[in-house]
Amino acid sequence: MKDNNEIDLEIANERKNPFYVIDEFARVFAGLRYGYPHFSDNINEAKQIYNNAQFRNIKYGHKNPFYVMDEFARVFVGLRHGYPHFSDNINEAKQIYNNAQFRNIKYGHTYKIERVELQDLL
Repeated sequence: MKDNNEIDLEIANERKNPFYVIDEFARVFAGLRYGYPHFSDNINEAKQIYNNAQFRNIKYGHKNPFYVMDEFARVFVGLRHGYPHFSDNINEAKQIYNNAQFRNIKYGHTYKIERVELQDLL
């Protein structure tokens, strides 16, 4: 088991050794646009990545969006006063991109919720 000093040292080392992400077309990761990873041919636009969590979010985070529905068949539409808000209007549904977002909604909501794919929602 690691103590706090070893963990702090690992975090410091990650920040000292940033890296870049290159896609299959030899384009560099240039940040997020409209919530999706954006890759550019211009190397000057490259953004540094500091840890594996950021890399996983770029690689896997936005490929399979899904929706969240509660036990009353209402869809997640965002946060209100810091808490998850659900609505009967399906047109207001917000896409969710990863399990971390789903867990945060789940912990902030008192009713049962579940993941729903787009084809199941319509």
